[in-house]
This record gives sequence, C-alpha cells and structure tokens, in this order.
Amino acid sequence: MEAKSSPNQAKGDSNQAQANPELKDIGDVGHLVQTFLQQVQDKFQMMSDQILNRIDEMAHRIDDLEQNLTELMQQAGVSDEASGSNALSRSSNASDSVEGKQ
Repeated sequence: MEAKSSPNQAKGDSNQAQANPELKDIGDVGHLVQTFLQQVQDKFQMMSDQILNRIDEMAHRIDDLEQNLTELMQQAGVSDEASGSNALSRSSNASDSVEGKQ
C-alpha cells in the first residue's frame, strides 16, 4: 500500500514539532550552521580578493622597478644585451668605488 500524506498528517507533524521543542531546535541548529558556513565562505572570498589585489599591486611595483632599472642602466651606458648579473655587478662595483671616494 502506498503511503500518502494527508493534510491531517501534516498538521499532526506540525503539532508534534510544537509539542517536541527538540525538533524546532534541530531546525534552528541547521539554520545556524548554514548561516555560519555562509559567513565563512564570504570571509574566505573577501580574503582571497585581498590577496589577489596585493599580488597585482606587487606585480605593478615589480614592473615599475624593472623599468626604473632599465632606465638607470641606459643612463649608465650599460648595454641591453648584458646579463642581469653582469649589469648588477657593474653597478655594485660603481657604487663601491663611489663609497670609497667619500
């Protein structure tokens, strides 16, 4: 036989929930857990966005630094074909000699 829920059974379930406060508490706990998980997800998304923004900001700073170094190397007469380590060692040697003169 097929079990069908009648309006009287639904009404009975409602009355049972009112008579048994634990059923209402279970619903409250479920709602609290759902709310908590949504808050955690929102906070995680906000922190992820902040991290990505900081990474983008750092990338822009690095690009600016590279451009400034390129300009300084050009002003110093260092060729673009020189490797980064050679160019840095030359500028380091130049700064050492400037410090030695002071």
